Amino acid sequence: MESSSALSPLVTILLTVARFVVGVWLFTAPLPLRDGVRRRVPLTLFGITALYLGLLMLFIAGGSWLDPVRYALGEFFAFTILLVGLVFATTYVYDTNILTAVFCCSSGYAVQNLASGVTELVLDLTLTDAEKMSAYTSAGHHIVMLASACAVFTVTYLLVTNPLLRRGLRQVDDPWMLAMMVAVIAVIIGFDLLIKGLVADGLDVRAMVLLRIFHGIACVFTLGAGLQLLVVRRIEAERDAAWQVLAERERQFEASRENVEAINARVHDIRHSIGRLANDAQVDRDVLASIVREVDVYGTSLRTGNAAVDTVLAEKGLVCNREGIALSCVADGSLLATLAPGDAYALFSTLLDEAVARTLTRSAGRSVSLAVKEALGNVAVHVECTQAEGAAVADGARLAPLQALCDRYGATLATMDEGGAWHANVLLPLEG
Repeated sequence: MESSSALSPLVTILLTVARFVVGVWLFTAPLPLRDGVRRRVPLTLFGITALYLGLLMLFIAGGSWLDPVRYALGEFFAFTILLVGLVFATTYVYDTNILTAVFCCSSGYAVQNLASGVTELVLDLTLTDAEKMSAYTSAGHHIVMLASACAVFTVTYLLVTNPLLRRGLRQVDDPWMLAMMVAVIAVIIGFDLLIKGLVADGLDVRAMVLLRIFHGIACVFTLGAGLQLLVVRRIEAERDAAWQVLAERERQFEASRENVEAINARVHDIRHSIGRLANDAQVDRDVLASIVREVDVYGTSLRTGNAAVDTVLAEKGLVCNREGIALSCVADGSLLATLAPGDAYALFSTLLDEAVARTLTRSAGRSVSLAVKEALGNVAVHVECTQAEGAAVADGARLAPLQALCDRYGATLATMDEGGAWHANVLLPLEG
């Protein structure tokens, strides 16, 4: 019995450290680990435990239990230093920068503090002040700690960690993450200690419950603010990347247009030369016919009434001819007057690139079709292609930049995979 009593405080300390570690892990899980992780993880766990135990003895023990102010300040500084220690521990285990570690540790601390608040609420509602002093090292307290942590961590994993694992956690380089850390220290840690102090002074149960609810809201709000900041920065980074891709497409359009014009001019000259040779009786007619067919590949181009679309069709027509893809087009390019030439080139080039990539998964029956027409007061762009059943072709990366372009023009983009066929539909507002 004495052995069990002696171990109880140690169990409480280990459970508290585990709550810190798991809380932070919920946000560091998507990050890449550094080399030598089997050595780094045990050292980190030992270091965090030693730091927490040392701070506990330095700031809280040694008579500070008798002085509420000293006790509260001791806890405040202890948990603040522990939070900073967790940040450096994260950079030691994970291949990430300081600001990303600040986000993960601040968010993890907020979640574990929420779990701690739930534990305190249960104890405050079920025990008297005298019973609570001995309960902190009891088996019942340990069970409440585990149950509260499991409940809060499970919800966090489902709502936050799981989406982060699917999408990945982009490296954070926003100094505002430091403000989040300050908020965690000032609001969450400070508010939690304030509630504990008020409860020790005999705060009314109803007021205590209300304050604990506000504390939980503060934890959730701080976590939400950090995630919102992360999402906003991710969207901005993706938008910037998309605009860079679109700007490159615009430069590519200018170069392609000049190339197509040069090819058309050259083909025109060659056709005139072939016409003169046709009058020469000594020229082999079969050879001449073969040359004409080869030249026609470069000289045959679709005219839609939009220079950018014509340039795309000329380029993709050569690719389709080389790969044995039947390319068809029924398009009224005059409907695309609202699109800047570079944007029109980016839109149609990207859509047809995706269609060509998909139809190449078939060994035969390759086809790509493009249609542009007016529909219900809008311009409807439809691209369709054949593809192999179950073809593993992801359109996310290639088509992602188009979302920024569609947002610029108030357009919508939708794709549909029907197994043997793939469809892409863009709906653009008509001019005026």
